[in-house]
Amino acid sequence: MSLSTELEKTQSPLPKDWNLCVHPRGWLYFYNPTLKLLTDQDIRDPQRYSQLLVHASEFKSSEWEEGTELMLQVNRNGAIDFILGINHKHCIASQSLSDITHEAVESLEHDVYECIVLNPHRP
Repeated sequence: MSLSTELEKTQSPLPKDWNLCVHPRGWLYFYNPTLKLLTDQDIRDPQRYSQLLVHASEFKSSEWEEGTELMLQVNRNGAIDFILGINHKHCIASQSLSDITHEAVESLEHDVYECIVLNPHRP
């Protein structure tokens, strides 16, 4: 791919409701607050964008609890390459989406508390 083609891609408009963001460490990613979806793949590429949306619709992340999001990557064949559920409210992320629900986090908090009670720290 030539440099001019790369430059043309970077100047393509974003799909509706998507934002181009810069992570504090400098990498670019794209975020859609309505879908609660983010990706570091260039959604200005129509093929990549359509592949991403096909899988995003399977997870219905727009219906998730407030403060939860889905990070999704697809490979060149259109299959899911990486998925991560993020719960900002409880500062937890997991590749198993059931781990980030409010109920799962409450259960985890209970398990940690029970472990501390049963195994007190003694210096």
